[in-house]
Amino acid sequence: MKKLIQILSVIFILSFLTLPVFADEYTRMEDYTSKVNFTDKVYDFANLLTDSEKTSIQKEIDRAVQNTKLEIVVLTVNNNLGYSQRRLADDFYDYGGFGDTGILLLVDMQAREIYISTAGIAVLYFNDTVIETILDDIAGNASAGDYKRLCEEFCEDVVYYTNMAVNTDLYKKIIEEWNTGKYQDYKDFYEKNQKEFDKISKYNFDYNEKGIVTKDKADVDFYSMKYKGYHKKTFFTIFKNPLIDFIIGAVISSVTIPFMLNRKGTGMTAGGRTYQTENGLQLRLTQDKFIRRSTVSHTIERSDNTSSKGNSGGGSHHSGSSGRSHGGGGRKF
Repeated sequence: MKKLIQILSVIFILSFLTLPVFADEYTRMEDYTSKVNFTDKVYDFANLLTDSEKTSIQKEIDRAVQNTKLEIVVLTVNNNLGYSQRRLADDFYDYGGFGDTGILLLVDMQAREIYISTAGIAVLYFNDTVIETILDDIAGNASAGDYKRLCEEFCEDVVYYTNMAVNTDLYKKIIEEWNTGKYQDYKDFYEKNQKEFDKISKYNFDYNEKGIVTKDKADVDFYSMKYKGYHKKTFFTIFKNPLIDFIIGAVISSVTIPFMLNRKGTGMTAGGRTYQTENGLQLRLTQDKFIRRSTVSHTIERSDNTSSKGNSGGGSHHSGSSGRSHGGGGRKF
């Protein structure tokens, strides 16, 4: 009898050890969206943030929302339900009941990918190039495991690029039309305002704004900056491209240097004291101060496609499973 009890005890212990430590409570989209409420904008299902960090990020989002008038959401998960990152981000935004226009940052720890989903006029504000630029900016924080800074820089970029868009003259008429409240979905809005979007698609924009700072300057206040908007790219702005500058310099050198070498009687015009004064050597120092994380120029391509993928002139867009239109893009980390 004693032996039987010992055997049963061993079986019980072994069976207990083989049970999962805990069951995943998030196995359906409804498990995630049921946690959504009207005040929280940070949904950290992957437990990447401490309570104090979530509070800090929530305050940052509240400030960004007030500045941009966009819905701004952060979502982290360990279980992506077998969804693509695009579907997971779009569906959480839609079925979570967030606003007609906004932006969501997804951190998918199962796939090790971050994804940005946009809705409403945010599809215009954050076109494909802007989304890639933001991903360039924040992906390093995800790789380093600094999720608090990831969310903070995401908020800064949302404020920065929203204000760049709303202060761009060619965007203003379209933005005013969206703000009439006549539209709930970006696809319908896009199709009914095709002429205005065609105007945008004819132009190149310079995404680097003079006077806006780099991430090397951590004390920049993106909320109180004066934004001038994107510039139409002209013939002269091509000289901001270092590669073009190099090619032009090489062409000029290939013409002028042989000419100079062939000249006869060329004398030396500068000596050892040419650049000296009675106070010593005098050189003038100039500085260029760069004030934003990255410099990007983008050609907004024209397309007559108004299907689910939309026109890049207004930000490419697709239809989510709910039927609502979204823009977006992702990056592994």
